[in-house]
Amino acid sequence: MKTLIDDFFDPVQYQGKMDEEDYQKIEPCVQTLDAFSRSSNISVYVIDYFRQNFLYVSTNHLFLNGFSVEEVMQMGYLYYQMFVPEDDLRLLQEINKAGFSFYYNTLLEDRLKYTISYDFHILNKNKRPILVNHKLTPMVLNPSGQVWLAMCTVTLSSKDGQGDIVMSKIDEDIEYVYSLQSRKWKKKGLISLSEREIDILRLSSQGLSNSEIGEKIFIDVNTVKFHKKNVFHKFDVKNITEAIAYAVNKKLI
Repeated sequence: MKTLIDDFFDPVQYQGKMDEEDYQKIEPCVQTLDAFSRSSNISVYVIDYFRQNFLYVSTNHLFLNGFSVEEVMQMGYLYYQMFVPEDDLRLLQEINKAGFSFYYNTLLEDRLKYTISYDFHILNKNKRPILVNHKLTPMVLNPSGQVWLAMCTVTLSSKDGQGDIVMSKIDEDIEYVYSLQSRKWKKKGLISLSEREIDILRLSSQGLSNSEIGEKIFIDVNTVKFHKKNVFHKFDVKNITEAIAYAVNKKLI
């Protein structure tokens, strides 16, 4: 009988073997990642596709979900079975298969340039679902060009439901959106913001009111509201908090 771990790791098609010398070589990368995570509010962990486990888990609280780093490391991929609702778990399995199918159809020299982003729920210790955004990007490939290590970041989602599956490539002006209905990837142009919209989002993130923003950039309150409404429409969000979260998540501000 296939296990949850089989379901997650079969699409990787991992071949070959990594020895202790290989792990020693990447230790400086892990130490750098740990230093970054300590200075950030982003939860970070590293998937080891050879050992089929977590190589590293940061001390940031969101992914830890009330447990210690050591406990989460010991759980490994059983973490998902324990703390992801059944519907979301099936979604993660589909994303995993679709993502690796897409990934292994890209050029070998481009494979470290891709990141996949999606939203799903984690259950906290009180069984309350928390919607998170999860980004996975390859760190190191094995000699066969397959993913050996991947860095994952976990933040609170700006959306109101699971999904929003997007594959992006650094320095490309398009992204690929996965449809759960057609089970196909579709090209989509990146969202662009005007300088005025960027200014308003940045000032809003500092806690300024509409009138204070207007005074800062010399426009009236109604114009500030107009630009915010346009941003909400572009991002498909309901309020400024969600808009700021979305803009940060997409590296737009």
